[in-house]
Amino acid sequence: MKFISKYKEHRLVLVPDRHINDQYGRRTLQKGITAQFSNNEFETEDPKMIELIRTNEWYGIDFKAVGDNQPVSEETKVKIAKENESAENTLTGCPYCPFNAKTQFGLRSHIRFAHKDKVGKVA
Repeated sequence: MKFISKYKEHRLVLVPDRHINDQYGRRTLQKGITAQFSNNEFETEDPKMIELIRTNEWYGIDFKAVGDNQPVSEETKVKIAKENESAENTLTGCPYCPFNAKTQFGLRSHIRFAHKDKVGKVA
C-alpha cells in the first residue's frame, strides 16, 4: 500500500525504540517501527505496519493512503478544524479591498502603497 505525506522527508515513528532488561539484568535495545517517507511517498505491504499507520493520530492530516476514501474520525475532524481556524485567524483583511495579509506588517505595507490616497498615515 502506498502512502502520501505533505512533507517531503517525513519520518513517522509508529513504535519508539526502547531499552528492556532481560532476566539476567542485561539492558538491550529493542528497535521500534518507523516509516520513512521519501519524496512524499512511503510504500509497504506489511499488514501490521499498514494498521499502525492507519491508526496514527495524524492520519488524514499530514499523510494518507493513495485512493483512500475512508471516513475521517471525529478526532481528525477536530484537528483539521483547529488547523483551518488558526490559519484563518492569522490572516488580516484589508478594509478597502478583498486583500488578505498574513501579518500586520504586511497589511500596513499594503495599505500604505495601495490605498495611500484613502488614508493619510497608517500606524
